[in-house]
Amino acid sequence: MTVKRTPALDLALNACIEDRLLSAARQNFAFGGGPLDTKRPRSDIECGFPENPGFDEFYRVYKRHGVGSGALMQLLDKVWQDNPWVIEGEDEYDETRDETQWEREVKRLFKKKNIFCAIKEADKRRMVGGYSGLIIQVKDSKQWNQKLDKVSAAAIVKFIPAWRGSLEVITWDTNVISPTYGEPLMYTYREHSEAVGDSPRLVEIHPSRIVILGSITEPESLFSSSLNALISLSKVTGGSGESYIKAAARALHIGFDKDTQIDAIARAHGVPVAELQTLYDEVTRDVNRGIDTTIITQGGTVTPLSSTVPDPTAPFEVNLQETAAGMRIPSTIITGRQTGTLASSEDVKAFNRRGQAYRINDVSPDVRKVVDWLMDHGVIATKEDYEIMWSDLTESTDSERLANAVVMADINQKSLASGVEVFSPEEIRTQAGHENTEALAPLPDVSPGPDEETIPQ
Repeated sequence: MTVKRTPALDLALNACIEDRLLSAARQNFAFGGGPLDTKRPRSDIECGFPENPGFDEFYRVYKRHGVGSGALMQLLDKVWQDNPWVIEGEDEYDETRDETQWEREVKRLFKKKNIFCAIKEADKRRMVGGYSGLIIQVKDSKQWNQKLDKVSAAAIVKFIPAWRGSLEVITWDTNVISPTYGEPLMYTYREHSEAVGDSPRLVEIHPSRIVILGSITEPESLFSSSLNALISLSKVTGGSGESYIKAAARALHIGFDKDTQIDAIARAHGVPVAELQTLYDEVTRDVNRGIDTTIITQGGTVTPLSSTVPDPTAPFEVNLQETAAGMRIPSTIITGRQTGTLASSEDVKAFNRRGQAYRINDVSPDVRKVVDWLMDHGVIATKEDYEIMWSDLTESTDSERLANAVVMADINQKSLASGVEVFSPEEIRTQAGHENTEALAPLPDVSPGPDEETIPQ
């Protein structure tokens, strides 16, 4: 359903926004808010940090800040370097068993409708804004503000990822005895302006047609704890760039001695004294623009104004480390630097653990929301027990496995003097990443024949 912008609707939306701001203020009052510096309650504002940052600030970081956007995309690409899969039953996954019919149907549906691609895009929007929406467009001959009934897989058109800034809750369930108490009863969705022109439409959406990723009541952006450091990084890089361009602009100082008649110089140029500054500004621009240019002065000297450009490395590094700590992503991963083999390996392992934890604790519950939605609306059969499975990002690489196998073989070789084999050949093959389909048989003990040469010891 397309909603026409009317004064009454604008008042309702403004009231909704005011309610959200009031709720945020109450939350800050209840749980504590404001700057950490209690001696200077306006320290955040004086330093240029937003007092109550929201989606607009986080979205600008994602669109305009290289470090912030790069860190987010690093984590997103690591988490989604491969897709999960859905299994039937408990979380113990047996790779040797055959795939069930339900698992094949779910796998086919997710592939045909590009559901994992849509979830990934919605996950990126959730990282930025704290929550996002996944709108399910269905061919059911109803308006979007009407409750969705049972549908078939063929009726699903597509899954539409939506930014937090495009979704607004216009009605909440305030009935304390309702099973959906505290949840939205109706949303408005502001369509992208690129698709509909300069006047985006507002569309009402029933909650049955949308899946929310993240928490809509307590959103937490990936940039929340690092926003101040990211703003400081912008100041460092922006101020450094401004300093360099000003130093390269060659501002000129034209100084006259005390006996120089300024009014006589102005009359010589045919301008009043008040416009003499403008005249010399044009001379300076011509000097900076040209190569072979000359300044003619009478009783004056021309010297360039220059200043030492500060080195931004140290303040940039401090704020980069704070940004990395807030996002829990190693700074070497964010910027792609290599600080030594050992440090780089440890950073990669820490980043892999971060990605694996995000998979299990954040993305898996969201994938379950989509699977539950498909079951609730009859798209797939209902199963009481199912699990979202991922590959292990913390698993050793092939080179690491082979290195461990070499160490195990060396230990065996050194322990042969005591007649004890610490590791079996099967264990070494398993560590190297190979399957043990058959037990390894020892080489036969055959004595050489009379015509065979023996190798001298």
